[in-house]
Amino acid sequence: MPRGLHGYASREKTAADAVGETVEGPVRSAADLGRAIRARRRGQGLSQEEVAQLAGSHRNRVAEIERGGETERLQLLLRLLNELGLELVVRPRNVRRGARA
Repeated sequence: MPRGLHGYASREKTAADAVGETVEGPVRSAADLGRAIRARRRGQGLSQEEVAQLAGSHRNRVAEIERGGETERLQLLLRLLNELGLELVVRPRNVRRGARA
């Protein structure tokens, strides 16, 4: 952990800590994607259970994704993007929750 003023351990604010903030930027790992999803969910005032219901899934799956749980498909997708010189970018859409784009 980085040392702050007076030598005490300090912790930088992360997207996961930021209620009401949205993570924007490239996704290079499952952890990046999980942080972006958690920040957006919290920013919208939704529980894991609520967002799971909206997505037709279960709370434990949302929790796993937010923790940065990797799957073979996600790992392959990220490797393909990297090898092709592409990046996956997370940014908010200007669409209300529940509306279809």
